[in-house]
Amino acid sequence: MEVNDGRSTRHIGVITLPALSGFCRRNQGDKDFKSATRDVSRLLDELKKDKVDGVLVDLRNNGGGSLSEAIELTGCS
Repeated sequence: MEVNDGRSTRHIGVITLPALSGFCRRNQGDKDFKSATRDVSRLLDELKKDKVDGVLVDLRNNGGGSLSEAIELTGCS
């Protein structure tokens, strides 16, 4: 997404996060479980390569999900 602030145009990456997945299959020991944290990490790596000026995380339609995934994603413990 391109955003013009009046002086310059900035390239902003947008990550839409519809759910905080990763709970059930992780607890069962499945190494290929869906993980919002893993997905966001991969997307951030792609955005770094694109040299974005900033990142917006869109949580508007996020219905919640795994608390442990939310903690891991945000780095808050």
